[in-house]
Amino acid sequence: MPWLLAAVPILVLLAACGGVAWLVGEEVAADRACPDQFAADKARIRTERGFPAEQVPGLGDFLDVHWQVDTEANPCSRAPGPTDWMYQGVVRLRPADARALAAAYPWKAAGTEPTVWPGLSPYVPAGVRWRHSAAYDEGAAGSRHLQLHLDPDRAVALFHLRDS
Repeated sequence: MPWLLAAVPILVLLAACGGVAWLVGEEVAADRACPDQFAADKARIRTERGFPAEQVPGLGDFLDVHWQVDTEANPCSRAPGPTDWMYQGVVRLRPADARALAAAYPWKAAGTEPTVWPGLSPYVPAGVRWRHSAAYDEGAAGSRHLQLHLDPDRAVALFHLRDS
């Protein structure tokens, strides 16, 4: 039975190759599902209060929020490297909080209308007149770039946050 002993290493090698192929096949299948998962996640309207309350100062005890996530990069890529995440949201403020935020910074009429992502546009009140404060935006520290537009008369804010 020396031939059987000689066949054992070959059988072990074939089993190992089959295991590696199975693992790689699972990873490739997960990679194929990633774009669909990301598209669904990108389209989702979030209403969790925690993210905006932590990342966008001065909103007070807001009534509700609708926000989304996006990226310019391909989060499904196997290439290593940073992915810049972008967040945009429409926040319905309490009137007192909107007045307090308006009084805390110098606001000017927005030179150009901010682009509201299509999924969030239904949450922007008709006739909104956005104001912008560079002083507010400069308060964002670190790798985050925060831009806030405010309409204190309608008690609504629009934030755009880029996290690098």
